[in-house]
This record gives sequence, C-alpha cells and structure tokens, in this order.
Amino acid sequence: MGYATMIENRSAIQPSSRDAVQLHLSVTPLLQHLRFVALLFLAIFVVTKSPADTPLPPPEFATQASIDFRFVAESDPKTNETIVYRQNRGPDREVLWKFPRWFRAFRLSNEGDALIAETDYLNLLPSSIANDSYPLLTFIVRGKVIREITIKQLLGSRSNLQPTASHLLWGRGLYGIDRNGFAFVDTVVGFFIFDARTGKCVFPPNNDIDPL
Repeated sequence: MGYATMIENRSAIQPSSRDAVQLHLSVTPLLQHLRFVALLFLAIFVVTKSPADTPLPPPEFATQASIDFRFVAESDPKTNETIVYRQNRGPDREVLWKFPRWFRAFRLSNEGDALIAETDYLNLLPSSIANDSYPLLTFIVRGKVIREITIKQLLGSRSNLQPTASHLLWGRGLYGIDRNGFAFVDTVVGFFIFDARTGKCVFPPNNDIDPL
C-alpha cells in the first residue's frame, strides 16, 4: 500500500518476507497459526511497487470496514476526525468511539475496538521528516492511542530506509488485521505481526521491538 504505486499483482510473494516467516517460526500452536495467516496475507495482499515517486493525493474522506462488515471506520479531513460505527440494520448507525484526527490509511479490527493507522506519507517518507523517532504505525483502542511504533523500533535505524528517486521507502506497510486481531506489516528489514489491541510485536518471536 502506498502512493508511489498502483496495485499490479496481488498474487506474488516477496521471497525475503516469505523466507523470514519460515526462518523464525517455532512449533508452538500460536506461532503455527501466525505462520498460516501470515503466508495467507502475503499470498493475497503483497503488491509490486513502482520505482517512480508520485505526489501524495490531497486529503480525502477515507473509510475502512472490519472483515465481517459489522463495523466501519470513517476518517474525514474536513472535520479532522475518525469515527467508528457499528453497522446496525436499518438507516441508523451506532457510534462506538471517535478519535480527533484524520488518517489517510488505516485498518480496523474485526471487533471494531482497535484501529491501526499508517503514517500519512504511507510507505514513502520525505527525508526531512524521516528521523528515528518518527512514528510509522499508530495503535488506537476505543479512541485512545496505546502505542506508536517508530522508525527506530521497526527498522532499527533511519539508515535502513531505502532511497528512491526523491523519498525513503520503509516497506510495503500494513496489509490488514485478521479475525483474531493480528496485524501484518511488511518492511524493508522483514515481516512483522502485531497484536492490534496491545501494539505488541508477536512475530518474529525473537524481535527487538518486544524482546522476550
């Protein structure tokens, strides 16, 4: 996902991400489940990036539904607000929670309680803002920020960003959140899985973000 590209191929699997998944998995039931879901997400959602940098589109109304469509999040740049609704039958919708900020790209958990937003620059960062403390992912639960994951936490260092024609690439970014609340993120240094409700990194099992 990113403004530098059009989606060209949803079936290709990036070898580095696939190999990282296979290399770090243990035999515990949880990790076996994460392996299956991670490979499924890679098979469905990995996209091919264009080498050309293109300008960001202007801020626009964004919406994202949960997997089963029971909940929907709407983010409006005019009000600078994101609202999560329960999709009741009939014309009326129930507001679950609000957050006072517009997001360009985000994903909503299947229970509607957790939302993860990417940086508004998506997968390509201007060099002027790309420092170690810059947040790439923001975890929000029922209207409260519970964690931000920075460049240093996710990539180890700003130096791991990959230069493009005019920006710095941090990865393909956030693919989505599965039915169990696991969020899948692809970066230039590897593939990660987070718990959407806590912001904790659960894969690879031995990682520097949340070491055991």
